[in-house]
Amino acid sequence: MRSILVAIYTLLFLLSFDLSYTYVSFHQRKEAILDCFVSINSASGFVSNIEGDKVYVLTAAHVIDDDPEVKILVPFFNHKDEMIDFIESKGVVVEKNDELDYAIVEIEDSFLSRHRRKVEVESHFRLEDKVISVGQPEFKVWVNEGTIGNITEQIGHSAGLFYGSSGGPLFNDSYRVIGINVSVSIKRVILDKDRSFKYPISFMSYATPIRKVMKDLGPEKVKKYFGG
Repeated sequence: MRSILVAIYTLLFLLSFDLSYTYVSFHQRKEAILDCFVSINSASGFVSNIEGDKVYVLTAAHVIDDDPEVKILVPFFNHKDEMIDFIESKGVVVEKNDELDYAIVEIEDSFLSRHRRKVEVESHFRLEDKVISVGQPEFKVWVNEGTIGNITEQIGHSAGLFYGSSGGPLFNDSYRVIGINVSVSIKRVILDKDRSFKYPISFMSYATPIRKVMKDLGPEKVKKYFGG
């Protein structure tokens, strides 16, 4: 009888710990990650600064059409990170650099300014740092974890991207943005003599470092688009 009670108490303890961890983990991620997120032209973006009713959103340049006005969707999520509703807004492209693959969109919307949060940014990162990428393929937000695998002009990482993820933020493990996700490449596949796969296909995702964006903008614009 005693062993049964011990087993029951142990099970209840583990369940309460797991539920508590899940609750804290989700709400920490929601405030730091999901509340900064927007969808732009069926791709991704995130809020870099809020000044009154003006909201500045950072995204990838290649998701922006030639039209200076872009459509913005502001998603709202349930406890499973699934989008359950959204509002629609419009913004104007105020900065764009095709070489570095970033763009900044200005939106004047009082509702958006009250219901989104600006990200905190970080310029420093190292190989093997843990990272988190956020993207919105087909109206479901994906939050993926990985590590930094290489650093060149871009940040190469293993936090997988999906169609629609371009323009989304790349966070470090302190929930500070270090880059803008821009692309995915497939590593070369080695084949056997019979042309069958010898090793599985592997992917490397790439992000434009925030520090390059800030250097390109200069101090005055950095203060405007990222805050003081």
